[in-house]
Amino acid sequence: MVSFIQAHQLVVGIVSMWLIGNAVSALPTPKDSSSTLYEWFFKFMQPIGAAIPRLMAVYSPSMLNALTGQSQQTQQANTTSAAPAPPAPPAPPATPNAS
Repeated sequence: MVSFIQAHQLVVGIVSMWLIGNAVSALPTPKDSSSTLYEWFFKFMQPIGAAIPRLMAVYSPSMLNALTGQSQQTQQANTTSAAPAPPAPPAPPATPNAS
């Protein structure tokens, strides 16, 4: 089992992060009768559970497409494309010479 984990670290990491993220998102919302410890645990785990899909998107480019619907090249093109140049101002009106 250890040799399998060492040979497939990326797959094991992605699957474990997916399982943890889903387990955190499946936690029931605390009720008025919930203990203070559970409320703290819930509030502590929610940001961690939300950060896991973002980490997966950073380390696996195919996950970015699955989570956001856009490819990494499209995202880079959107952030690096320059804004269009503004139109040139109109030329001043010609004035007749009064000589």
